[in-house]
Amino acid sequence: MGPEWIDLEGVANMRDLGGLPTTDGGRTAPRRLIRSDNLQTLTEVDVARLVRGLGVRDIVDLRSEAEIHIEGPGPMRRVEGLVHHEHSLFAAPAVASEDALPWHGDDADRTAADYWGDHYLGYLRGRPDSVAAALGVVAHSEGAVVVHCAAGKDRTGTVVGLALDVAGVPHDVIVEDYVATGERIAAVMERLLDRPAYAEHVRGHTVAEQTPVPQAMETILRFVGERGGGGRWLAPRAGLERRPGRAAPGAPPRVVSAPSPRGGRHPHSMSAGHYFLDVSPWPSVVSAAMKASCGTSTRPTIFIRFLPSFCFSSSLRLRVMSPP
Repeated sequence: MGPEWIDLEGVANMRDLGGLPTTDGGRTAPRRLIRSDNLQTLTEVDVARLVRGLGVRDIVDLRSEAEIHIEGPGPMRRVEGLVHHEHSLFAAPAVASEDALPWHGDDADRTAADYWGDHYLGYLRGRPDSVAAALGVVAHSEGAVVVHCAAGKDRTGTVVGLALDVAGVPHDVIVEDYVATGERIAAVMERLLDRPAYAEHVRGHTVAEQTPVPQAMETILRFVGERGGGGRWLAPRAGLERRPGRAAPGAPPRVVSAPSPRGGRHPHSMSAGHYFLDVSPWPSVVSAAMKASCGTSTRPTIFIRFLPSFCFSSSLRLRVMSPP
């Protein structure tokens, strides 16, 4: 089956990840996990379809603080009862400005075979707290979750790829979903040319440089696979506590986010809106993560251990359709 595109006027790269096969013969549930590019230009009709038609209750925004500051609030921010979870995959800058955009000064060759895979491992190395928080939203949302960044390819692809892996989707299918963005990458770049946070960066790169390649997602999946399939072996010792406070219907929109490390340091605990991941049982892991984030280590071997226990079980809400 091909990608389940959701064609709206205000986006170019949105699709529902329901209906994907799992290794036990089941399929992922529809209207649970939706991936997307930038949501800034959604129309009123688009918003109505997402909220009333598809049942979206949570938005996971993986953009940096600088992007959010420059772009300003989008139309989904005005929706009552919708919860926005800001979980950047980059360390927060001292000042949110154009010079602080994550790609500022990055002149690496993006056509190199290992560029994107190493780039994605950097997300796990730099912001394991945000990766865990994003997966927590997917696991516990009472409706559909939209996970997005700017293009819906790199940051979104990494988080969604891990979620699908946890749900038991075969790796070749996860890779197929990842590269499907290539069908829309030209349209995505054209849209971003009109956005203040992205125009200059997009003008400096070609469609070929931005087109997803299978090796990038294969790198992430191989990394987690070599460590027990995303760290499932640590599940019994992962601490997760649900906090009260789910937005009631008709309540004003809210924004929640994990503490954002500045200067490369990671917090000892991670607040994820209604959920709290206590990493205190693993002081050596926390210490190693903090040292690595400060540049004293470049090995990402411990970072996947921060993912919470619910992500490593078949109870992930994405996987609710039983085998036939």
